[in-house]
Order: sequence, then structure tokens, then C-alpha cells
Amino acid sequence: MTLDDIQIKPIATLDDLKKSAQTLADAYNAEPCFGDWNDEEALRRLKFSFDSPSFVGMMAISQDMVVGGLAGNIEPDYAIDYFNLRDFFVFPETRRNGIGTMLMDALKAHLKTLEIKEIMALTSKNDFGINFYKENDFGVIVGMRKMTYLSPETAFLFE
Repeated sequence: MTLDDIQIKPIATLDDLKKSAQTLADAYNAEPCFGDWNDEEALRRLKFSFDSPSFVGMMAISQDMVVGGLAGNIEPDYAIDYFNLRDFFVFPETRRNGIGTMLMDALKAHLKTLEIKEIMALTSKNDFGINFYKENDFGVIVGMRKMTYLSPETAFLFE
């Protein structure tokens, strides 16, 4: 597979969403995330964004297979609207071949047509994700911390 074989298309239908969910589950179960996702959980997560009136989603397709994707929403803020990149995933066996960069470039081009100038993304503290975002002109917001309330029943999940 070469990048010439890849097409970037919008996630526009429930069928697109289902195909993308399978790839999201595979990606989030692999290194560096090592999750325990199944297709139903992945579909539920993507559908949350998809059902938003400001949804933007894209999928990378090679030979009728979704090999990567992204999903999120345009959200209002006090100064400017921004894109909240909720999910970004590439099928494990096709990583480090430029598919992620292709998706990111397509997202940036699309958002430019909508006059959206900021993309917000959360990633875990691993070099894989951080390096990818830095290579695509993202910066770390100095002085910001993600704060999360954990009930006593769920706190053990994050120890």
C-alpha cells in the first residue's frame, strides 16, 4: 500500500461510522494505548460526535478498508470557535506510513474553509502521540492541566 492508494473521505453515513469504529477499536487496542475496546464501544464513542450538529469526521480508505480516521466537533469559545479533536486513529499495521499526516492535512484544509483556526487535542503522555502532534505543528499549552474528578468507585482505574 502506498499513499497514492489512500483516499480521504468524510464520515457521512452510519455505515461509514461503523467501518471507522472497527478501525478505532483496533487502533486503541494496540500500542501505545493497549486498551480493551470492542466495536460497539467504539461506535458509541464515534456516534456521540457524529450526532453533534458541528461534527467533522474523516476516514482514510485503501482498497475499501478504513485504515485511519478522525472525529470531533467544532465548539464555541469566548474568543474563537475551535475544533475539538476527540478521536484520531490509524490501523496499527499501517502506521508510520504518512496516513495520519494525510488525515491531519485534510482536516486542516477543511477547517480553513470554515475559518476555524484552532484544533484542540488531548493525548496521553507517550512519545508516539506527542511527537506526531508536534510534527504537525501542535504545541503544548504551558501552564494548563487536565483536571478530572474520579469518584471513589472509579479512582482505582487510574492508579
